[in-house]
Amino acid sequence: MITRIVGIACAATLGCTAYIEGGVGTTGGPGPVPVPSTPSTEAGTSFEDAPADPLSASGLPIRLLTRVEYENTVVELLGSKLPATSLFPAESQAETGFSKVQKVDQVGVAAYLDAALTLAEEASRDLTGLLGCDPTGASEGACVQSFLGSFGRRAFRRPLRAEELAQHASFYQDVLRSELGLGVPEAVELLLAALLESPHFLYRWEQGPLPSVRAGEVFKLNPHHLASQLSYFLWASMPDEPLLAAADTGQLETAPQVEQQVRRMLADKKAERTVAVFHEQWLGLTTLPKLGKSPGLYPAWSSALGSAMAEEVRRFTTNVVLRGDGRWATLLTSRASFVNGPLAELYGIAGVSGPDFVARELPGERVGLLTLAGFLSAHSGETEGSPIFCGKFLRERLLCDPMAPPPDGIPDLPPPAANLSIRDRHLEHAEVSPCKDCHLRMDFIGFGLDNFDAIGAYQRQEGQLPIDASGQVYGLDGESPTFNGPSELVLLLTQSEQVRQCLAKEWFRYAFARKEAAGDRASFDNAFAAFAKSDYDIRELLVAFAQSRSFTHRTIDAGEVFE
Repeated sequence: MITRIVGIACAATLGCTAYIEGGVGTTGGPGPVPVPSTPSTEAGTSFEDAPADPLSASGLPIRLLTRVEYENTVVELLGSKLPATSLFPAESQAETGFSKVQKVDQVGVAAYLDAALTLAEEASRDLTGLLGCDPTGASEGACVQSFLGSFGRRAFRRPLRAEELAQHASFYQDVLRSELGLGVPEAVELLLAALLESPHFLYRWEQGPLPSVRAGEVFKLNPHHLASQLSYFLWASMPDEPLLAAADTGQLETAPQVEQQVRRMLADKKAERTVAVFHEQWLGLTTLPKLGKSPGLYPAWSSALGSAMAEEVRRFTTNVVLRGDGRWATLLTSRASFVNGPLAELYGIAGVSGPDFVARELPGERVGLLTLAGFLSAHSGETEGSPIFCGKFLRERLLCDPMAPPPDGIPDLPPPAANLSIRDRHLEHAEVSPCKDCHLRMDFIGFGLDNFDAIGAYQRQEGQLPIDASGQVYGLDGESPTFNGPSELVLLLTQSEQVRQCLAKEWFRYAFARKEAAGDRASFDNAFAAFAKSDYDIRELLVAFAQSRSFTHRTIDAGEVFE
């Protein structure tokens, strides 16, 4: 019954989410939420060929909170943790390579409404604590009005406009209290649920009404929109009070002011979220605990071991990026990691047992991020390591060299001869004419990780056959250097300008939720120059992106302008 009341009243009065497919549908309420903007690119002009115009910018997509962002936000907004986000609309890998919420239909809307009701019910158990005042008696109206101003500012990540305050106050008093005859506790609960179901909470769009603008015009984000951009980029959550206060008081207007906030935020423990989420999605580890490995060949494999591998990657990356020197080379070469008992056994590290993680030096055969068991397991098959899977990742996500899908009509290869190694079996792909180019580019870089099996354990031999981990990186910085083993492969990647440029693009795509466009050329070049000047300190790259014109400005989309 309560679900029906808030669903009907919210939709009719406050403009809650209706049917969404790529954009936003509302049924009325405190002003429309704009349709998504798409990055503007001049016809025929690619990012690589675009001039570095310092006054340009690109479009800004409207973004629905991901599950991680939603969970983090409600914890900081209400102190509540909500496990029911598993019922939210599915998330998939967008063209950027990072997670994106799929289409939200009525089922998804119902899930958001159920979550809002659950959170509101829990938070409303302590009315005075929630509202910050006593809503009983003659002070009820003033108390609710005060709550709407303070809580609404945090939930919508901007101050509510006068008409919004009036509309929400009317919803509480005229609809919930008078028309429906609800008591104070029930009315407060449903008011809170309506706020949490609002598109202004669920969507990251704090821009507010546009002034007189034209399609294609470059427009500076207002300070509250910028604050939200910063917080979800660096914390995967809502702005804190110092960041909101900076937006309130005009302290996010200049690049030095933005830089001051960014460095404060990177020093906060919440920055670990962004570093962890970026690397989890970039490295393809989101399904790691659910991977299937042959129980006969790998009896040590379990979902718990997969979870431990994912946790090691989180600790390893956050330690390097946020507590160490932050350098890209260190991320690729450091042996300082964190293991628990099962991981220590896999790595051959003595003296570690139990579920707790401890800092340990990895064995000499391992060198950095690409030789952690989590990455290797995620890019292997059920029974053995895979030069194709590893090579495809390195090509596409470390060299930014996208691979075409396999052509149609390729016949199955004949069964491999007995006693052939993985390498020899995969070399057969290079003999099939339509497949040759792609497999030369994928397999020969993937061979460098053949010393690791399907769960990332080190091996010197494959059965009775010695492992040949030599290979070649075709087209790396315009050359095709050779290597022998993972250490030499990692050294090539560490020293490559192409790889550094690709890493910067990956962080750009994560931060902006879109691929780089022609209007981003100057912003990207300036950020990369700061990255290079710092000896490729990833933190400096993030600081530079947050100050860039592409981050602080956007191009007005034609769908936002009504003539």
